[in-house]
Amino acid sequence: MLSDEDFKRWEVTRQRKNRYLLTHGVLMWTLVSMVFYAIEVDFQIDQVTWAGAGLRLLVAALVGWLLGHLSYQRRERIYQRHRNKEL
Repeated sequence: MLSDEDFKRWEVTRQRKNRYLLTHGVLMWTLVSMVFYAIEVDFQIDQVTWAGAGLRLLVAALVGWLLGHLSYQRRERIYQRHRNKEL
């Protein structure tokens, strides 16, 4: 259930879908996955290549976009249900 504050915040956020996908999806997921990659690299420093790092970055960005999109859709469904109850 959405509080009134969450409802109002989402009304503003939902107007900037691309910004939401970039910040909550791509940037956050890429940062998290790169931290794990950096930890992994500490144990395998002799096997690191720029191509491998670039590929991981690209995959992390794509997964982040997908997760951001799924999160956006879930929040939008909750918002629509809450909005319909108020009408």
